[in-house]
Amino acid sequence: MRKTRAFILGKVDGDVWNAMRSIALELDIDEGGLYDARMGAINIWCSPEDKPKGWDKPITKGALNYPREYVATIYGYRLKSGKVFLTLQVEDGRREVVEWALEKARNLVENAKREQFAKPVITCPYCGQKFPNLKIFNEFLAHLSKHVKIRSVFLRKDGIHVITEHGLIAPKDYIKYELRG
Repeated sequence: MRKTRAFILGKVDGDVWNAMRSIALELDIDEGGLYDARMGAINIWCSPEDKPKGWDKPITKGALNYPREYVATIYGYRLKSGKVFLTLQVEDGRREVVEWALEKARNLVENAKREQFAKPVITCPYCGQKFPNLKIFNEFLAHLSKHVKIRSVFLRKDGIHVITEHGLIAPKDYIKYELRG
């Protein structure tokens, strides 16, 4: 049995952690990516095309949509300061596997930091009213109901979807990005 190894990745702003989780959702294993975002963790998987050097375990589909094999997990621990302390746990402690997992984790952190130049703002697709400090999504739904009849609301991996009398409003329709000041 190969030894599990853990590493400290450092501290990041809470917004960076949120962006990491968003990127991981976009690059989800069920969509052909290598990540699986959870509440306090992001699992990193390998594929037949993108795997550590010397990877000798079979990479199978199993119950997933694509062949993947679990490699590591990034854990995020929220601190009172608002920062998030990141660690990486690699199940197979061989040097090549650790280097591959560290590269995937660091790339995710760096991509999330770049995304921090712009922040998502919920914006009404009908009137353009912005909700920059929205705490409860119901506030946005109450606003939407002034424009259109809401039939149902449901949660998917990419966010909250709203079905109205005129059709679907997806996150891409109401989340706009503004440059950070």
